[in-house]
Amino acid sequence: MASIEPRKGAKGRVSYRVVWYIDGKRENGRDTETCDSHAIAKHFKNLVELAGENRPVGYPKRCRGIGIDQRLEPEPVPAAAAGGSSPPTAADVPTLGEILDRYLNQPNHPAEEVQRIGYRRQFDRHVRLAVVTLEDGTRVGPLGGLPVTEYTADVDQAWVIWMQGRTHQVKGELVPYSAKTIHNIHGGIISPTLAYASVKGLIDANPCDSARLPEKSVRTVTRDEVPTAEEIAFWIALAYQVSEFAGDLVTLAIATGLRFGELTALRRCDVDLKRRLLTVAGAIKERREPRELYRANYGKTDTA
Repeated sequence: MASIEPRKGAKGRVSYRVVWYIDGKRENGRDTETCDSHAIAKHFKNLVELAGENRPVGYPKRCRGIGIDQRLEPEPVPAAAAGGSSPPTAADVPTLGEILDRYLNQPNHPAEEVQRIGYRRQFDRHVRLAVVTLEDGTRVGPLGGLPVTEYTADVDQAWVIWMQGRTHQVKGELVPYSAKTIHNIHGGIISPTLAYASVKGLIDANPCDSARLPEKSVRTVTRDEVPTAEEIAFWIALAYQVSEFAGDLVTLAIATGLRFGELTALRRCDVDLKRRLLTVAGAIKERREPRELYRANYGKTDTA
């Protein structure tokens, strides 16, 4: 993604340079543009991202973040000279993509680094470049560059409908996205981002609260799919034939339902044989950079 770098010039004047990798790829090299104000730099940065990390049309080198058509317009009268304060413009309002970054970059964010990387990947794949159609036929988007104040309940519902019409490839066949996937992206990424914007006073309320999401399909587990006591005993006996450790691990997994990451994070101090108490206080996670396993000092919540 493009970034903004403040630069101090002669006589203490500050300008802002927008920097990005062409097509979002390091091997293609960088492009830059210097802007005279932070508001112009933010607006230009949004245009670069909406153009797929490329210089937007109508903004040649040394345009200072002002398009050709904009430079032909007369300079606006400063608010102070007009005797009043000017209302905030769209360039001053953070975009949905910017709010997502703020939300995920909170120092106290509960999600692990790997989870946050996944959230960004999902946002980039399913939200950032989405152009949706409202009921009156108006097209809105790309949503990642939309000022957060313009992401209304109607836009949110249009995104749900847009997602229902999309397909992806599974085993060589194009299939529609499941209701569960739509619920996960909406409830795990879009709604928390806008809830954060509401808490910060950037919008009045979360527009996702009134969304009508597709109904999830529920599959009933049949009796044939539930293992019998004989089958469980056979699995445990088979595991003990491999090793005592494997037998203990399989027995514990079947008896408790713990996930593998929670099982492998157990320590001696987590097992109280006298009280027959097992404390789940951690889970094995994977860090991306550097790529390594580590023990996180928490497990799933009571509601998970």
